[in-house]
Amino acid sequence: MRLIYNNKDVTNGSDLKPSMVVKEPRVEISGRDIRTFYTLVMIDPDAPSPSNPTKREHLHWLVTDIPETTNASFGNEVVCYESPKPTAGIHRIVFVLFKQSVRQTIDAPGWRQNFNTRDFAQLYSLGSPVAAMYFNCQRENGCGGRSCSNGLFVQICSIGHLQLWPRSFKIHALKGNEGPRRLIDIIRIIPELSRNYFRSRSRRALFGGISLLGGFYVAQTISLSFGALAVNDVIAAVVCVLLTEYVTRFYYSRPKVTFPLALLNNFKMGFTYGLFIDAFKLAS
Repeated sequence: MRLIYNNKDVTNGSDLKPSMVVKEPRVEISGRDIRTFYTLVMIDPDAPSPSNPTKREHLHWLVTDIPETTNASFGNEVVCYESPKPTAGIHRIVFVLFKQSVRQTIDAPGWRQNFNTRDFAQLYSLGSPVAAMYFNCQRENGCGGRSCSNGLFVQICSIGHLQLWPRSFKIHALKGNEGPRRLIDIIRIIPELSRNYFRSRSRRALFGGISLLGGFYVAQTISLSFGALAVNDVIAAVVCVLLTEYVTRFYYSRPKVTFPLALLNNFKMGFTYGLFIDAFKLAS
C-alpha cells in the first residue's frame, strides 16, 4: 500500500499539518490481479485528544471494493473523506487495508465517532489487515513531535485483529482466539450485527408486523385487566407513549441502526390502536 498526499509519499510516522491533508490522499494498492478487492479504513484512535480518547476511533474514510493494481478512487466510497482537524495533542491517523474474500454490501455507520475497526472486520469477515500505515497530525500552530523507532509500529500482515492501545504509539496484533471478549465489546457490536441481519426486506416486514401485533395484544390485555375503563385506557396509552418516546430519544438519539427504532414505533402504534378500539367499543 502506498499513501500519497499532495503528490508526496507519506511514510510511517510522518508529521503532517491539517493544511496538508485537506484533500483525500491517493492510496495505491500493488498487485497483479484486478479481480481481487480491498477495503480501506482511515481512523483516528486519539480523538478528541490523546490523553482522553473518549471518541476512539473516529472514522475519517471508508472505501470498499478497491480493485488490486488500482487506487482508492476506483472503489466504492461508503463514508466520504473527512480531513483530520485535531484540536489538542498529536493524533495518529491510521490507514488499515483489508483483503476481501468476496464483494459485498457494506453499510455506512450511523456516525463517525466510536467506530471499532476490530468489530467492523469481524462483522464483515474481512479477516486480518494485510497492510497498515499511519502519520502524526496536530493543529496548525502546534509544535513538538513523536519519535519513531523500529518497535513502535507493526506492519500487520497475517496475525490476528487490529487493536489500537491507549498511551502507546504501537499497533498491536492480537489473535482472535485469545479468550472471551469483554461484555462492553459484545454490546458495542450488537447494533452493527442487527443492521446486518435486518438488511433483508422480508425480515424487516416480518418483525415489523410482529411488533405491531404485539403492541395491539398488550393493549388488549391491559384493557381487560382494568375492566376496559376509558380512563385507564387513556392513562395506559399516555404512559406507553411517553415511555417509548423516552427510550427512543435517549438510546437512539445518535442511532447506528434505525430498525429497532421502527420496531418500537410499530409497537407503540399497535398499542395505541388497541386502546382506541377498546375506548370506541366502550363509548358505543
